[in-house]
Amino acid sequence: MAVVIATVTDGARQYWPQFFGTLLGISAGVSSPGNWNPLIRSFKIGRGGWINPGGGPVPRVPDPTLTDLDVILDAARPLISKRYTSLLGNIYFFEKSLILGDFSFETPSTLKIRCVLDFADFNDIAGVPSTPPGGPVLPITGTGPDMWELGVFSDHPSGVGQLMLLYGTFTVETKNNTKQIENDFRVTF
Repeated sequence: MAVVIATVTDGARQYWPQFFGTLLGISAGVSSPGNWNPLIRSFKIGRGGWINPGGGPVPRVPDPTLTDLDVILDAARPLISKRYTSLLGNIYFFEKSLILGDFSFETPSTLKIRCVLDFADFNDIAGVPSTPPGGPVLPITGTGPDMWELGVFSDHPSGVGQLMLLYGTFTVETKNNTKQIENDFRVTF
């Protein structure tokens, strides 16, 4: 289990004050323009979030300007500027819904979010189902993914897509079907 210290994203810093200052109304369901449901709904764990300064990969300093996982944003860059070119043709990340039991409050002001990959979750860098959904069907390779980054998401205030609220990096974890992986995300207010 890794304890991941959350970096609040610039997106959260933009929208949370508007919501709590009643400049954005609350939506009972999915967000719509002008109304937002700020509840944290899911986490994504990914294969980006590292750098290699010359002695091998290490977690990179979390970047609050990111709007999604580093590896997802990197996939949209031109080939010449991609950081993770060796991941082409593989699954970059895994997303999972969060439930009420995944949240707890630690005094005096820390929210803990339990992000668990179960035995059957994300055991191969390829295969079915692909993430994101709708991607190509890739042959199973028998290679467990190395994961370095974690983000939690709500609906986006625009009513379209997701807003990454918190982001963090951690020392590499390799997943396979013989183990669960738990990352406890902590944000202190």
